[in-house]
Amino acid sequence: MWLWFTDGHLLPYTGKEKVHSGYNTQRRMPVAGRTNLVTSDNSGRIVDFEIQEGKGDLRSYIVNLSKKWQDKFVQVPIMVFDREGYGAKFFHTLLENQVCFVTWEKYIDVHKLNAFKPEMFTESFEFNDKTYCIFEGEKTFTHKLEDGSDEEFTLRRIYIWNVTSNRRTCALAG
Repeated sequence: MWLWFTDGHLLPYTGKEKVHSGYNTQRRMPVAGRTNLVTSDNSGRIVDFEIQEGKGDLRSYIVNLSKKWQDKFVQVPIMVFDREGYGAKFFHTLLENQVCFVTWEKYIDVHKLNAFKPEMFTESFEFNDKTYCIFEGEKTFTHKLEDGSDEEFTLRRIYIWNVTSNRRTCALAG
């Protein structure tokens, strides 16, 4: 299995030429800049990048990245990205384009996660000297098509328990 990790970061701009404004999440304010979208492989090597004006478009970058490299590989890598890519329309687009992906689930109910009994977490592994347990479920999304009709699709939902820190979260995979 080959994974590609994509993330975007603001590159502040202080020169004399006008550029579009981006959003600096650390400062919580718009600043002049560009967004550097970087994709690296399992070993941390950069395999692709794109600099976009202002606030970057992670979603279109990931779809285009998959199309750009699809003829170069027997199997295109699984795209891994953060919550910025979350959304039924985007997930539907990825599935339509046969892009395999994994991302963190947004809007998680922590109380529901903590209510799962430890026995439900049937698989375990260690990573970076930490113990994790997981189990799988499903999450169904509804996407409105161009003709106005609704289409339902289901993604894998992976419940993750970091046993070492006693924290839980979810990922989605398609």
